Amino acid sequence: MFEQSGTFKNEFKKLGINAVDCDIQNNFGETDFDNDLFAEIENAYEGKPSLFDNITPDDLIIAFFPCIYFETLQMTYYQLDSVNINFLPMTGRIEKAIERLQQRTYMHTLLYKLLHVAYKNGLRLIIENPATPPTTLLGRRIFQSQPLSTKTEWNAATFSRSQQHIGL
Repeated sequence: MFEQSGTFKNEFKKLGINAVDCDIQNNFGETDFDNDLFAEIENAYEGKPSLFDNITPDDLIIAFFPCIYFETLQMTYYQLDSVNINFLPMTGRIEKAIERLQQRTYMHTLLYKLLHVAYKNGLRLIIENPATPPTTLLGRRIFQSQPLSTKTEWNAATFSRSQQHIGL
């Protein structure tokens, strides 16, 4: 699990399934492994040692990426009309839009690197994007929304095949 709240981990544990949380933050006291997951993805993609070396094809990874970069409300930044930047002069709004676009591109790149690592290592992966549909990830078809493998017997819990989940 790549999330810090323990919400999903604790539900898996209630079902008798061993689960751990990995995150750079531990605001809820539930993070089992304190890791910079973005650096771990980069390391694994580049063939360097990473936490992915300890994950087996029998494990299931659920990755919770920062949804703020993929939700449709981000479009207000790019239209220079977000309530978060309206107080800025136009040049400041444009700079914030450029910064947000660069961050979103970085997050998209990390998602594809994570997908590459999962394919390369034969790992099962769910990328969860909890933003309200349509998201810029799936609603605009920027990222694959259908399962990318026939490995659907996840035994851990029932996952809906809604447009909010990307399964591997």
